[in-house]
Amino acid sequence: MCTRQKLYEQMPRERLGTPQKSSRTLSIGQIELATDCLRVLANRRDISIGEMSHLIRGKNLYPRFYSLLRRSPRISKMQLVNEMQKSL
Repeated sequence: MCTRQKLYEQMPRERLGTPQKSSRTLSIGQIELATDCLRVLANRRDISIGEMSHLIRGKNLYPRFYSLLRRSPRISKMQLVNEMQKSL
């Protein structure tokens, strides 16, 4: 389960890389949905959200993640999580 301790757990700096500015703009609701989905995915693997984000970035799945977030009509949180789980 992703607890507050795991959520803010520090990873070695070399694993995180340098922050990159994203050209994608998301609404507040989409950001909230993305955070919730990352938390559920991390809980399923019993890792921190940071590690899940690193895993998604490593497999170059963020474009798919963003397209699922912007999908219209909007899909539910669990549908989005299940779609991402299939890709991982």
